[in-house]
Amino acid sequence: MNAPTVSDGSGQNQQSPTVYTAAVLFGGAIPAQDVSKKDPLHAVGVAPAALSVQAARSGTLFAQLQGPAIGIALWDPIARLAALGHLLLPSSRSALTPAAVAVEPGRYVDSGLAALFERMAKQGGVLNRMIVTMAGGGQVGAAKDLFQVGTRNVTAARKVLWMSQLLISKEDVGGVGERTLIINTETGDCTVEKADASCAV
Repeated sequence: MNAPTVSDGSGQNQQSPTVYTAAVLFGGAIPAQDVSKKDPLHAVGVAPAALSVQAARSGTLFAQLQGPAIGIALWDPIARLAALGHLLLPSSRSALTPAAVAVEPGRYVDSGLAALFERMAKQGGVLNRMIVTMAGGGQVGAAKDLFQVGTRNVTAARKVLWMSQLLISKEDVGGVGERTLIINTETGDCTVEKADASCAV
């Protein structure tokens, strides 16, 4: 099976590092679910550029993803840790200063994932047993997206995960419109809510 090609924003297509992407190889999809039905006392929103790690408890973490933003959910079933990053831009090299990245690593895919891995490790998580779910990376409106930030975010995330030898077990990426990625902090189950909740994902 050939890996799909994606644009890196330069006008040329390159092969995406999806050899480790289970969602692409085996067709994993995230079931739709309405986050509004969650108990608001136990549903914790993850703001844009924010990262959150939770030990197993009754509740959820969720990120409302607009446009090119992507959400990466991690679950360690042994340590029973859930994590969610709400990431906005592909590379921390575009930051004005290294200090800006240190203050807000979640603004960028590369530094955000590195920080998320580190925070999980500090609470007993182990990288090679993390289950990964990714959503988002859409276009900015229906018009042609000249900067292709969403596509570049997805490519950057796949590259970091591939280099970390992590599979993406489920994904819902691309397209247009807002979606919400939800991870159950007790079971690690992930769902996605779209504007049209009836659409298959």
